[in-house]
Amino acid sequence: MTSERTNSPLRSFAVFGTDGNFSRKGVARDPQAQTRPGETVFVGVASPQEKRVVDGELRTIPQEIRDNRSRQEKWQRIRQRRAGLFRARIDSLNPIRWEALDEAQKQAWRSYRQALRDLPQTFSNPEDVIWPTPPEERDIS
Repeated sequence: MTSERTNSPLRSFAVFGTDGNFSRKGVARDPQAQTRPGETVFVGVASPQEKRVVDGELRTIPQEIRDNRSRQEKWQRIRQRRAGLFRARIDSLNPIRWEALDEAQKQAWRSYRQALRDLPQTFSNPEDVIWPTPPEERDIS
């Protein structure tokens, strides 16, 4: 005996959060069962990241707003990469290793750190970012 639920076809769906913004997409026999309270599900939505729910209706986000979001997301990825460089390169300099550096090596690391900090102020467009070159590994050994 086969249930009706297992015979139903798989359907692609998009879920939008309580704020109306796209949350996630998936494929399921019962898309509604994949939602949490307050979320809205739409079946067969093309490019859901370009849409949002307004007054219960699915609307396309204007291109200008989508471009701004894309720009913000690029800056966020730059900040995440920069934070990773701080952790991997700079924060790994323990006090003993730091004291073993001569003044020129210390200044090279200070300059590198400052260049990383200044990235958002130095570049107005995330596409133009040029990453500073870290001091040679021999400077921290």
